[in-house]
Amino acid sequence: MIKIKRASLDDIDAIMPVIKNAQEYLAAQNIDQWQNDFPNRGVVENDIKTAEAYILDDNGRVAGYFVLYAPPEPVYDDLDGGSWLYSGENYGAMHRVAISGDYRGQGLAHMIYDKCEARSRELGYASLRVDTHPENKIMRHMAESHGFGECGYVYYYGNMQRIAFEKLLK
Repeated sequence: MIKIKRASLDDIDAIMPVIKNAQEYLAAQNIDQWQNDFPNRGVVENDIKTAEAYILDDNGRVAGYFVLYAPPEPVYDDLDGGSWLYSGENYGAMHRVAISGDYRGQGLAHMIYDKCEARSRELGYASLRVDTHPENKIMRHMAESHGFGECGYVYYYGNMQRIAFEKLLK
């Protein structure tokens, strides 16, 4: 049975193949998200040290990885082509949702969305945000199927456009 648990620095060696597999999966779809050595080991280590990083644990095997960031998320300050549903800084931000290819299609992304929403509610956040590449149809569908609304675009490193979604929790 797969369980969600907080990631530790001891999990990094098991997390990185999941990230690599997700990068390859996106590249095979001609989606330039998560290319150019991002996210890398240093990013995952920082996630574990500074945010709520989680793994999906299948009896000691890492089936997935994701992060819930506490506010504020600086890239969300400059939303283009729309507006946030919630205008304050009391929100959570989902990042780095990755499922191992051995586990794709088993509904694990739904577990991740549910966990992020439940944890955001526990923390008293007014909303939960997520962003993805415009061509990442799977993540777009996941956000929409979990009640997130498309709010506009954010840009990483100046030109990497991502569609931003938000779900009000209060």
